[in-house]
Amino acid sequence: DDLLDIDRLLDEDGLAGIPPPDPILDGWLYRNSIAFLIGPPKKGKTFVALDLALSIATGTECVGGTRTTPGRVLYVLGEGVAGSHDRVIAWRTARDEHGPASITFLPVAVQLRAADQLAELYEICVGLDVDLIIIDTFARAAVGVEENSSKEMGEVIAGMDRLKESTGACILTVHHTGKDATRGYRGS
Repeated sequence: DDLLDIDRLLDEDGLAGIPPPDPILDGWLYRNSIAFLIGPPKKGKTFVALDLALSIATGTECVGGTRTTPGRVLYVLGEGVAGSHDRVIAWRTARDEHGPASITFLPVAVQLRAADQLAELYEICVGLDVDLIIIDTFARAAVGVEENSSKEMGEVIAGMDRLKESTGACILTVHHTGKDATRGYRGS
């Protein structure tokens, strides 16, 4: 498919025919999208991401009572692998949730700029038919990437775009703020 193919052009009616966003976390996360969960180090980003993942995987409300649409989740644990099981147990205990969860954990920091690793991740996602892919953390999935280079960061985002387009899943990436948290996320 040629990106600039004349057949891709839409008039107003064609634009109106594009389906609306398909939520998996009402008002926050949508299939076929990329989202970031950004915050300073050691402030609970992973636990929030895990709450979202497990709530979607069990079809329950997440903290704060936000409704989820049940879905299959792949959680890529790039860091904090050793404590992950304890966090899952704590979540289940706090929520009194003992039912099955449609979640799979990948305890490997997949490099999103490496074509071979991205292809392997794609195969896993297709095999699991995932609705949500959580990458925790962005820094661990972009090792060696100059985070202040818009070109190199663009290559990582392009990899995430290819994964999103090929799976139709929402990709939620956990990322850190810079030294000055008021200036937003770290890097370009």
